Amino acid sequence: MKFLYNLHLILSLLFTCVCLHVFPDENPYLTREDSVLRLKEVQVMGYIQPQIKWQTPTSVSLLDAKELELQSVTSMVSAMNTAPGVRMEERSPGSYRLSIRGSLVRSPYGVRNVKIYYNDFALTDAGGNTYLNVLNVNDLQGIEILKGPDGSLFGANSGGVVFLESNTDTNQALQINAYGGSYGLFGNSIYLARNSGNHFWTVRQSYQRADGYRDNTNNYRLFFQASDRWQYTQNNFLEAYAFYSDLDYRTPGGLTEEQYNEDRTQSRPATKTMPGSREQKTRISTRMYFGGIRHKADFTPNLSHTVSLWGNHVDFVYPFITNYEIRNEDNWGFRTYFTLEGNKTSSSDWKPSLNLGFEWQRLVTDAYNYDNHGGVKGDIQAYNDIVNLQYFGFLRGRLEWKRRLTIEAAVSLNHNSYHFRDTTNIKNSFPNIWMPHLAVNYKLSDPLSLRFTFSKGYSNPTTAEIRPSDNRVHDNLYAEQGWNTEAGVRLNLMNGRLTLDASCFHYLLNDGIVSQVDSTGNTFFINAGKIKQLGIEANGSWIIIPPDKKNSFFKRVQFNSSYTYSYFKYDKYQAKGEDHSGNRVAGIPRTVWVNSLYFDFPSNIYLFVQNNYTSRIPLNDANSSYADSYNLMSAKLGINLNKKYLPQNIYFFADNILNEKYSLGNDLNAVGGRYYNAAPMFNFQIGVSWNL
Repeated sequence: MKFLYNLHLILSLLFTCVCLHVFPDENPYLTREDSVLRLKEVQVMGYIQPQIKWQTPTSVSLLDAKELELQSVTSMVSAMNTAPGVRMEERSPGSYRLSIRGSLVRSPYGVRNVKIYYNDFALTDAGGNTYLNVLNVNDLQGIEILKGPDGSLFGANSGGVVFLESNTDTNQALQINAYGGSYGLFGNSIYLARNSGNHFWTVRQSYQRADGYRDNTNNYRLFFQASDRWQYTQNNFLEAYAFYSDLDYRTPGGLTEEQYNEDRTQSRPATKTMPGSREQKTRISTRMYFGGIRHKADFTPNLSHTVSLWGNHVDFVYPFITNYEIRNEDNWGFRTYFTLEGNKTSSSDWKPSLNLGFEWQRLVTDAYNYDNHGGVKGDIQAYNDIVNLQYFGFLRGRLEWKRRLTIEAAVSLNHNSYHFRDTTNIKNSFPNIWMPHLAVNYKLSDPLSLRFTFSKGYSNPTTAEIRPSDNRVHDNLYAEQGWNTEAGVRLNLMNGRLTLDASCFHYLLNDGIVSQVDSTGNTFFINAGKIKQLGIEANGSWIIIPPDKKNSFFKRVQFNSSYTYSYFKYDKYQAKGEDHSGNRVAGIPRTVWVNSLYFDFPSNIYLFVQNNYTSRIPLNDANSSYADSYNLMSAKLGINLNKKYLPQNIYFFADNILNEKYSLGNDLNAVGGRYYNAAPMFNFQIGVSWNL
């Protein structure tokens, strides 16, 4: 598109000119008074001990509460997609899937080969599944994304690790939010936080419902959370979390290209041999009850211990085209680790630390499949009683020298197994796998640091892949594994006003798991030989006008840009008598480029504009069909009133301003070419929030 080329050319020239301009020793934009206003160092909290981001030897993306507030309030998709190397999709409202440097061909729905933690508790269960959609983005205060395999501390994964935080701020607060918008959207959230003696407790509530853009897409989510942090001594605390989520959304199903062009709002229509989504009343209902406690004790200034216990129950109901699925799941988890650090008051240039820990999870699943008679369950088709067991021990050493050199070496030993305790009596214990991790970060000068990472990725098939929607037990699936090599560079100029974080990686994945679809539309999985993954990721930020500058029109102007280039190809892969070796991996765009501008005007008015360019996407392993590239532009205009009893923030958010025709979540390798799940055209949200 001509618009795209012009936009990218302008932004590239602009960013290049700025970089050339700021490299001289004397910066004309900074006075001596300005130079003391150094931006706060950003910390990474996910690696057990807080680390300064610029000293972290691996690739990490951080999204704080302010960045999340600038995005859509309805889902975390747009926020997550600002991180390079991360792709999040929403096939229909409420139906998430997430990939970090990985293949979405493994995730027709849900989250696979990525480990996710929520407030330090594993949200990913022992079967490898993550009910990410039970959470509401309005209830999150921070997201950290560790990119690339990092099983040394967090167990089996081949894509990366995500940390979701709901309590990053420990100040007293009462916040009330309400919003509405296109397609019957309405939602609210309430957050109450109080300090009471040695306790800091919080209560959260949120609700969201919408009719949806397409037929058969009504959805709602109700969420409650309570937490308490008890600091019973100066060096010891106990935290408790509990939440309940009730999620229900209808699934419209995929469309062929002809149906997609004829009427994008329709649900999957009936055929001569198969009913449609509306006739079968296809939907997904998920109720989750979650509880966990975490205790941390500092035995000495150098030695601490942390232990976490959690459990959850899930009621899952899924009337599909060909069957009516019901699952009852109970998952229990335990995580403990010791941290030994060198003397923090020592004058030594060397600062060592050591972590030793263990994590264990057990999942019990009762899975039933019935005939589906127009949304009413009929005769039983299949039943399985499944137990998944997962545990790993880990050891990590870290050494810092003069805040210039950081070396990390870690390893974990991972065990995964499953047992079908029903009449099939199928047992499988995957080989215990060592997952080493080595990373180095070296600061060449104040603004420049280099890093290198070498690590092993490993991800066993999930319960949903071993027992997919075809009701068969696929006990012939292998775990996927491979070695990831990565190098990166970070630049920090003008006291943090101009930053750049870039990396390139090579990841050779063996026995990669990919999805297939049978003639009835049921999904199953196979191992795809080898997958070559080469990628480049970059994220830059430029504070054009800093907050302390005296400017009559702008209080602050900031430009952000993230770029992802993914060269993912099947190395050796044959399926259904066809050789797909050398083809692009389905579901992965070659290029994603996200640019945004933030303007802070006088009178507390702000404007945020963002453009997401995504190149065309192969829809099947044969690469015979592609989804077109698209530019997704959004904007948020708001005002912060900062007056008692008046709304703290009033905003208007517009999405898909260019009215692009695109599918945000394609059904890959779909039989009959039913690839497309149409996303909304231009839509909007209006909201208010109070801080009382």
